[in-house]
Amino acid sequence: MRTTAKLSVAVAVLTVAALPTLAQEGGWGSVSFGLQAGFSKLEGDLEHPRLCPTIGGQVEYAPVPYFGLRVAASYAILNSRDYAERAALQWDKTIAMPVDGEMVFRLFPLKSVTPYASLGAGALYWRSTQAGTGTIRKGWDAFGKVGGGLQFRLAEVLAFSIGTDVRVIAVDALENRESGDETDGILFPHARLSFSFPTRDRNDRDHDGVPRELDLDDSIAEDDDGYLDHDGLPEENPDFARYYHGKMKLVEEAREIARQEAVPQNKPVVIHHPIRRAEWHHSLKLVADVYADSLMLCAALYRPEPDAKWSVVPMLPHPSVPFRYEASLPDSVVHSGLSYLVAAVNADKTSIGYSGLPRRPLQVKVFSHASRWRRVGGTVAALGWSAAGFWVLRRQK
Repeated sequence: MRTTAKLSVAVAVLTVAALPTLAQEGGWGSVSFGLQAGFSKLEGDLEHPRLCPTIGGQVEYAPVPYFGLRVAASYAILNSRDYAERAALQWDKTIAMPVDGEMVFRLFPLKSVTPYASLGAGALYWRSTQAGTGTIRKGWDAFGKVGGGLQFRLAEVLAFSIGTDVRVIAVDALENRESGDETDGILFPHARLSFSFPTRDRNDRDHDGVPRELDLDDSIAEDDDGYLDHDGLPEENPDFARYYHGKMKLVEEAREIARQEAVPQNKPVVIHHPIRRAEWHHSLKLVADVYADSLMLCAALYRPEPDAKWSVVPMLPHPSVPFRYEASLPDSVVHSGLSYLVAAVNADKTSIGYSGLPRRPLQVKVFSHASRWRRVGGTVAALGWSAAGFWVLRRQK
């Protein structure tokens, strides 16, 4: 217990010391609410602990995607799967209701799947009982907590995660037995579904990623369907749906379809889902579906600063997906102030399809401290789980 506590304190001190510098990432923030369910196991003096169903909930505020402050609570009934062991202890079960606060670190939050680690502490209300006798003991006791797992981003506001929490409790009596030189603990493998809501941003009132100075209507959010999503005003899509079936065909067959059919509009139709967030000095991959009878050029224009000149990078056809074009912006230009647009010119140079305009470009929020957050999160994960693993695997004296 002493070794675990020392490691936990060291991790907490290093983390808190680093937060003021790392948290200076304005223009982003969210509050999330989640439900979690799993199984709790009493890590104590039992020979045959049972995995017991557990439910709970959590609320989190994340000032940046890489870090959040979370408050959680859960409910479990802990016991042994062996009747003889319960009889020998003159004990049947323990009701456990932990309430905790923790710091959560996500290593790659801009990706669809990210590992995370957490470190926290809290208070546990517990009550051990036996049939016929009633309550044996009860109380409130403090605990330290280490957690971690994987988070899957299902949508912009919806996430699913799987992970495990380890709570080390400052008491050795949950199962009515006090023995050895370690206190009791609770292992909690679980799954969590969480819903997030953006916090207020004066520069983006409708939370659609289009800043107020470029938003034609900041009381209505963009529809985020990939068609002209640069101006903040939802537009009705053109009729290009019949071309989607080409994506399910072989490349040769799809190209033949494209040659034989005519696009309903003379102007190329560009479907591009804007990239709103990126990491400092990490290359940015751009993808667009361009529907046109014939195409001369598809390209991306970008500038790293608002007053810089526009640079151009060609977007090349995808080798196996019809109508799709791709390009990458070099990592050297991905920093604060990055804006870009996608443009397609038809073969006879009479019309242009676009996503973004030079006067109304797509703007990217660039997080400059991503590598530092990962170092802090990695340190928390390494030291925290080393301490938790040592405590779980160590044999009591």
